Amino acid sequence: MLNIDLNVVYNIINIIVLFLLLKKFLFKPVTEIMEKRQQIIEASLKDAEESKAQAGELKSQYENALKEAKEEAVSIVKDAKVRAEAEYERKMQDAADDARTVVENAEKTIDLEREKAVRSAKNEIAALAIAAASKVVEKETNDENNRKLLDDFLSEAGDLK
Repeated sequence: MLNIDLNVVYNIINIIVLFLLLKKFLFKPVTEIMEKRQQIIEASLKDAEESKAQAGELKSQYENALKEAKEEAVSIVKDAKVRAEAEYERKMQDAADDARTVVENAEKTIDLEREKAVRSAKNEIAALAIAAASKVVEKETNDENNRKLLDDFLSEAGDLK
């Protein structure tokens, strides 16, 4: 038969009571604390995921803004180059026009000086011709005769040209 010692029965009852007390006062609060911590950790993870998503979106926006800024900078530089080249061409054209004007004015001045020199030479040649003619003829000439001889000589010299 089974002899069960009373101490063993008390120990079993004590263990059952202890288990029930531990379950009521220890396991239940610890389980609740662990569940609350799990909820807090899950909420933190969810917030971290949302923050990561927002950060990714902001990064995307910043990258797009940076890309647009670079494109705008390239466009501005290209426009500046085009304007600079146009200004260079305009300045070169103005300089060429100015040089052409200076050359034309110089040619006109040269032509005028040449005509003046030719007239002066004609007048001197006419005076020398009259003097030579008056020495050859050895007659005294007056202003009216000189003028007539000069006009005749100039018209002949003009015809020879």
